[in-house]
Amino acid sequence: MSRVFRIHPAVGIARVGHPESEFFIGPEQPGVAPNPAPATGRVLPFKDAQGRVKRQAARFRVWEYEGCCGLLYPKREITLSTANIVAIRWTVHLANRKASCFQFDGQDGTTGKWFDPGPRIISGVRQSSVRFDNPNPEIPIKFLGELRTDEAGHLLVLGGHVNNDTWLGDMADGPVSAVIVVRNENGYAEEIAADPAWCLVGPPDFASSVANIVRLSDTMWDVAVRKLPLSPDNGTFLQGRLAELKAQKEDWNEATKSFKNYKPSFKREIQPLLERALLARQVHNPDSTGTKVDPKQMPKALGDEAFTGKSTQFMSLTHVQYALLRQWKDGKFLEDWDGKPEAPPTPGVFTPEGLDFAALDNCAGGPFFPGIDVSWLIRHENVYAEPFRIKHGARVFPDLMPIGPGFFSQQMALPWQADFYPSEKLGPERLEQDAQRQKNGSTLGFILKEGEEYFEAKVGESVK
Repeated sequence: MSRVFRIHPAVGIARVGHPESEFFIGPEQPGVAPNPAPATGRVLPFKDAQGRVKRQAARFRVWEYEGCCGLLYPKREITLSTANIVAIRWTVHLANRKASCFQFDGQDGTTGKWFDPGPRIISGVRQSSVRFDNPNPEIPIKFLGELRTDEAGHLLVLGGHVNNDTWLGDMADGPVSAVIVVRNENGYAEEIAADPAWCLVGPPDFASSVANIVRLSDTMWDVAVRKLPLSPDNGTFLQGRLAELKAQKEDWNEATKSFKNYKPSFKREIQPLLERALLARQVHNPDSTGTKVDPKQMPKALGDEAFTGKSTQFMSLTHVQYALLRQWKDGKFLEDWDGKPEAPPTPGVFTPEGLDFAALDNCAGGPFFPGIDVSWLIRHENVYAEPFRIKHGARVFPDLMPIGPGFFSQQMALPWQADFYPSEKLGPERLEQDAQRQKNGSTLGFILKEGEEYFEAKVGESVK
């Protein structure tokens, strides 16, 4: 059997920021906040001495897998210091396709031009900086990020510099691949392609210690349990967190969106979800809106179709999350709570599973219109080669382009700072008119709030 290599995390997350040189590495261990101090684990500053937000780098590693009893298991991490590893050639292709979105209309398709600087290649140790500069002077965005390597030859992907000139934005995403050059037993160099990954470049996370009730890992988990097959030769689903996913999938009833006999662990599956719901209060002040708490509209977050009157106007748990809580409510769970949350992982000890989930646990799993870290396409089962790993070049719908650079950020807000803050003060007629103008593609209007005043800003206009 030929040697098998895979890139982890399967989906890495970079974030834009201001400083050119200062940055920090994104989360690499579940339950550990971004940018921890090596000795104490305390979160280090996210801003430089001038108060500018640092960029978050996505670090990618290569793992070798080995076969045992017909199954593949992770064996060890591969670096340039590993015996018989001659080189690791990384290729990343980031693009920003937002310029092709002529109208901001939810799940409609796209066409037109975009910012695609092409793929970039890097290898070796302590290499910098291979840049994604703009080759098209007609597009105001000048820079999408850069590639670097660390002292072990790991890949570092850094995003852009928080640009929103002329109401554009420098979000991007794209595939990450690697070719491992191995010296075989005959002394010859052999090139082996690793299973590829993906990189999402998102906005800064200003409350990184407050996890989302529905994390991106939860959304992708829901797709895996309900819709994706598990590879019969993948032994990773027999251990760790993924063993729970396999057990859930085998017990899942899609017709009723429920489990038949699966008993969730209170300590691992219920308590963390309840804790995240409580922590959400740290970033929401209901008194400021003058609204009453309605149990039927919790969690207090808007969904993909906010203010439409549809059932999806409010954010909801995933089907799997809801089913887990229903099992708990019915007393069908493992009573393993000992008053203590799970212990944090040992500092500096990395695993493929841990790298994958650490990145995704710190991202929003919805809503996806306009989206924060990724768009609604991440919910579609056709984008996956397997759970949590993107299928390069696949087509999601017949009328959309293949999955390629810029695919997952193309439907998101332009610029990324844009958000929607409609208010009842504006009246239903005003909201309907604004929605209709966006539907017709005549303007891209945003309702913004400044103090107690509400006003409309259009793409291309300065906001004073």
